[in-house]
Amino acid sequence: MRMSIGVIFVVIIAAAFVTMMHVKNGVQDLKAEKHAGLLKRESFQETIRVLYAEKAYLARPEQLQAFASALRLQPIQPQQVVLLPHGVQASFGQAN
Repeated sequence: MRMSIGVIFVVIIAAAFVTMMHVKNGVQDLKAEKHAGLLKRESFQETIRVLYAEKAYLARPEQLQAFASALRLQPIQPQQVVLLPHGVQASFGQAN
């Protein structure tokens, strides 16, 4: 009787140890996944900051004037403006 209680006790301790190691490994995997996600987020944020800076640089009036000159663009003439009837909407370059 005493022998079987000792064996049961050892089996319970071994099962608890295996379960604890499994949980520990799962937590480490989740921490690594979280860290990778944070790094990816920081990378996206940096990309967004760079794109905003590029947009600000390219939208400067002197930069736009250089583009217009290089493409030989002219100011819009009043004859080129089309007035649409009331209630009609037009979208150019966008999907509806």
